[in-house]
Amino acid sequence: MGTSDNPKCHHSDLRRNDGGGGLRRGTNFENCLKPSEWISTMDKHRHSLIAQGMRGHPLIRQRRLQRGSVLIVSLLFLLVLTLIGITSMQGVSLEEKMAGNARGGTLAFQAAEAALRDGESWVMGIDLHDPPTPVDTCSTAPCALWEAGEPEPYPETKAMAWWQSTGREYGVTGTQELTALASDPRFLVEYLRYDPANSVLNSNERARHIGPHFYRVTAAGFGPQGSTQRVLQSTVRTWKN
Repeated sequence: MGTSDNPKCHHSDLRRNDGGGGLRRGTNFENCLKPSEWISTMDKHRHSLIAQGMRGHPLIRQRRLQRGSVLIVSLLFLLVLTLIGITSMQGVSLEEKMAGNARGGTLAFQAAEAALRDGESWVMGIDLHDPPTPVDTCSTAPCALWEAGEPEPYPETKAMAWWQSTGREYGVTGTQELTALASDPRFLVEYLRYDPANSVLNSNERARHIGPHFYRVTAAGFGPQGSTQRVLQSTVRTWKN
């Protein structure tokens, strides 16, 4: 804005001491700016001087050196917390699986015990004067009594399907009493031998197989999953009078 545009902008003579005792003329342009503009210009100038003075301050320099470090530290903390959370979730999941497997194993063991008691009760009910004949092959499964070592020398290695087709079912045949399990438990009975040893000395009684007879009962129980299996075995001694 020129001096002619501002009505308050005018030339005024100034008489100043020129240092030699004389006066020097000059021009005063202080009225060429409006008062608000003059104050704004002074404020900007003052703020600029303050900024220039603070630029070299140690705190300012330290703040510039630390720029971005908070973000990096926060990301590191977030990463650590994420890893801790994932590890905790994996631990909880593993514990749940372990608890489920332990529960399945316990149920399978209890089912095997139930079938074992069922098989032992069946042996104790045999009429030793007219016992069933042990077989080595079974034409119509399940057979009541097997010869020793039959139908499988290691039945504990067999899966649930083999037991379902070969073993005798716990409880009522064809009815699953233990509905929480994959299948009702099964059992096998083997006739081991007549062994009078020193308990029967009379040769006539020995000829009539008077005395102790030994049977082996093998039972398999299953958990909620068919792959969970427990096998128990016991030897039953009966006496023929």
